[in-house]
Amino acid sequence: MSHEVENPTYKAVGPLERFDERDSVFARERLTPDSPEERAYHALHPDLEEVDRRLAAFIERKADTQSHHENWMGAAFYNATFGPIAALAQPDMVDGPVSPQKVEADPAGMARRVKGLA
Repeated sequence: MSHEVENPTYKAVGPLERFDERDSVFARERLTPDSPEERAYHALHPDLEEVDRRLAAFIERKADTQSHHENWMGAAFYNATFGPIAALAQPDMVDGPVSPQKVEADPAGMARRVKGLA
């Protein structure tokens, strides 16, 4: 559901283009290597094939429990980076009604926090 305001707190510079969510790294991570879907996607986007291969290798290596014991710092970094994101990918986290509870926040302050985190 979109939300429009009379006076946005941002300024769009240049033309806006739609983004195909299938192009996000999280959607591509779900492609099964060498499946018809993966081959078709990378035929259209050959420039992403190498980074997707490296991402899959990273995920597979970190999923190996033995590597967690051998490299505890790498495992901690991996879990801190991808653990919260994986939880947000669950259907019950993104579907359902909008909460009736509203949080009041200063837009400029929130923008600083988001930019600081980025």
